[in-house]
Amino acid sequence: MPTSKEERNRILSLVENQQLSALEAAQLLDTLEWEQERPVEYSHKRVLRVLTTRRNRYQLPQKQAISIPINFLHTCLRLGIPLFPQLGMERIQELLQAIEKEPVGRLLDLQDLDQSERVEVYLE
Repeated sequence: MPTSKEERNRILSLVENQQLSALEAAQLLDTLEWEQERPVEYSHKRVLRVLTTRRNRYQLPQKQAISIPINFLHTCLRLGIPLFPQLGMERIQELLQAIEKEPVGRLLDLQDLDQSERVEVYLE
């Protein structure tokens, strides 16, 4: 895999040869910079866990859980940018950086007492 300096020089040579517009080059360079800044020490081991609980008066609680590896979350968010352009690359980068910096533990706990539903989001 080429180093970032080689990749950057290749992008600049494509601009010089008018094979790539300045806007496209800027987007590629931003992506390249973002890939370098992303910490990878432990992201493959971390998991985002979502637990939902629904209680009915006459039934046992219904529990559902989903675990999403952080690497998969990164990929989904990056691929989802064209689908939701209103989010923008900056917001997605902020979200991913917040997840990377957040210590292990509960991120969100929502309860709807009227409907007897609860959603919990953990970072493990």
